[in-house]
Amino acid sequence: MTGKNFYFHSAFTNPAAKNCKKPQKITVKILSLPKPRIPKSLLILSLPVFLLSASAILYVNIGFSTPVNGKQQEEINPHSPEELSETTAFESSDNGNIKIAISDIADLGTAENEARQLTSKNPLAASKINPWQFELYTVNKGDTIWHIARNTGISIDTILSANRIIAAQNIHPGQKIRIPQANGVYYQIRKGDSYSSLARRYNIREEDIRTANNSLKFLRINETVFLPDAKLPLQERMTAFGVYFEKPAEGTISSRYGLRLHPILKRRLFHSGLDIAGREGDKIKSIQDGQVFLIQRNLTGYGNYIGIKHSSGFSSYYAHLKDISIQENVKLKKGDVIGTLGSTGLSTGPHLHFEIRQFGKFVNPLNFIKF
Repeated sequence: MTGKNFYFHSAFTNPAAKNCKKPQKITVKILSLPKPRIPKSLLILSLPVFLLSASAILYVNIGFSTPVNGKQQEEINPHSPEELSETTAFESSDNGNIKIAISDIADLGTAENEARQLTSKNPLAASKINPWQFELYTVNKGDTIWHIARNTGISIDTILSANRIIAAQNIHPGQKIRIPQANGVYYQIRKGDSYSSLARRYNIREEDIRTANNSLKFLRINETVFLPDAKLPLQERMTAFGVYFEKPAEGTISSRYGLRLHPILKRRLFHSGLDIAGREGDKIKSIQDGQVFLIQRNLTGYGNYIGIKHSSGFSSYYAHLKDISIQENVKLKKGDVIGTLGSTGLSTGPHLHFEIRQFGKFVNPLNFIKF
């Protein structure tokens, strides 16, 4: 009789239950079966089937840490009170066993396969998504949180909160990053929190919070709950990226980021930034330290236009300017005046069209700047 132990270390203080107070150890036992008295030719023909069955049993029984498409699978034990750590499943000494019923194998495999087929846009469809089960992504050289989010289809906020990453720029090659199955925020309960207060604060449904956390009656301080489809507060996101953007101009937001009816073309088009209405000649400022890498004048669409590179892959863009008061390649400090508000290019009146991009991709400025 042979066996291997696989140690499982929970990442969170999960409120779902308190029955298991220690990390679990799983031993897989492969029993030696009596040699059947059958013809040798039939035995040879049966061998592939036997090996395939044994492989399936071994795969499921150690399924807490299983490679899938190059990523490690980790299932967080909903009964473990262990705190968050970088520890993942690994082989340990041979003592203590947990028996696993063979009848559970089919259910476990089916649940995992169905969960992976669901998209993050419907995070808890039919309750098949387990917010406490993760894939483990190994950080490669040159990886950023943004790249990982783009490649996995899971939001930056979700990855930051699932791994309690305080400084996104500090991830390093070889580090294991937990990738949840659905978008949301992992939140540590504080004094005074309730289902209703969390629903209001994160603009999500109270019912969805209860469903995601097994309909717990009570929320206990310091325990972690999953808030489906929630986003991190602006300050936490800015702190994680080490960026503190300033408003580029005073004024009123007249058009937001996302799909809209274009005021001139009269077609429904994607709006890649914010329009900030103001008075012609108002000062336009750099939102953060950076370097001017682009200056364009009299463009058909954007009119007079400036692009500035910042840290952490961010860049900012300022369009429809009346005047430009800086030169290309100039280094700037946050708050430096770069031009004045105008109505050049394709414009209905004095306003600033303002964009933020990260690694070349449009992002919603309201995720980083409070107006």
